[in-house]
Amino acid sequence: MAVPTTGSVSLRGIRREIAYNNYTQPVSILNVSLSDVSDGTNGTINSNSAQKPDGNTPHKMSEFRGYDHDASSGAAIGLSSSLLTKSGQYSSSSWETIGLLLSSDYYGKTVRLVWRYVSGTSYTGDIQIDTVSCPGVLGQVTYNFDSSNNSFETTTSSTTSYNSASFSSVQQATSALRWNRRSGGTPSGSTGLSQGYGGTHYLYAETSSPGYSNKTFWLRSPEVLLSSSGILSIGMTLGRYGSTIGTLDFYLDVVS
Repeated sequence: MAVPTTGSVSLRGIRREIAYNNYTQPVSILNVSLSDVSDGTNGTINSNSAQKPDGNTPHKMSEFRGYDHDASSGAAIGLSSSLLTKSGQYSSSSWETIGLLLSSDYYGKTVRLVWRYVSGTSYTGDIQIDTVSCPGVLGQVTYNFDSSNNSFETTTSSTTSYNSASFSSVQQATSALRWNRRSGGTPSGSTGLSQGYGGTHYLYAETSSPGYSNKTFWLRSPEVLLSSSGILSIGMTLGRYGSTIGTLDFYLDVVS
């Protein structure tokens, strides 16, 4: 259990975090000095922790806010494993609201949000995305698509591998085999909700021929710097209406 990021911080609690990897461990720690915990005398400071003291004077307990003595080295550079999978139809009239908690391994990482959609067996597989939120360097970043495409990028041909995919800017269009920005319903009947979630526009994958069967569509956000402490969360809304909705996976592409 890491040192709290808010509220009061105790010197003995800091020592318990270093000695037992648990800030609230119910044991007595005597003869603790701020300089000894700050410069590593009482236990080597874990450099993998997103928050940690610099070891220099003047020593401050506030430098330990969020310190996690058993933190891992964090997420590896590149595409994560799938963090969310959604398949098939959800509703003919309602958007699906999703909240996803991220591991502290992503503290302080620069990432892109990445979606991979594999289409179903026919044109009735137009999946939609709207109102995407994530923690950024200056607080909560929210993307909706009423005024622009927000620098989101799409593939324009079916490409299985993310690392070999070629990306172009999302456009206001109805082009098959790519993600498009759109208002109203999607062009094909019996698929796609009739309006955006929080406004007029959304992004969607156009699955009219040659957009099926089992074609792979990639979508990614611009880079965002994730917070280095607190709760990391991703929010999004999905429109999954159509008898041949395929499978959507969500990933993080860790840039640095």
